[in-house]
Amino acid sequence: MKYQPTKIKDVCSYDLFNRIKNHALGDIHRLNAGSADCYAFNIDADGKDWQGGWDWSSNLVDTEADYILMLDTHKILKVIN
Repeated sequence: MKYQPTKIKDVCSYDLFNRIKNHALGDIHRLNAGSADCYAFNIDADGKDWQGGWDWSSNLVDTEADYILMLDTHKILKVIN
């Protein structure tokens, strides 16, 4: 997989980004994916919600993800297939 740095405004609203980031960094379920280095996700068609899960950027399990949020830098990267 290849990744391209992407600006938040080109992915979703800042409010939605903050909700995704807060979930990815602070949710109790992250304990089950402690070694994950990113959060892979997709934005729904109306841009008001998302679906995703913790993943590993070196070998994404979620092959349908459009974006990843790097947990250490909080940067969004577009997944290039």
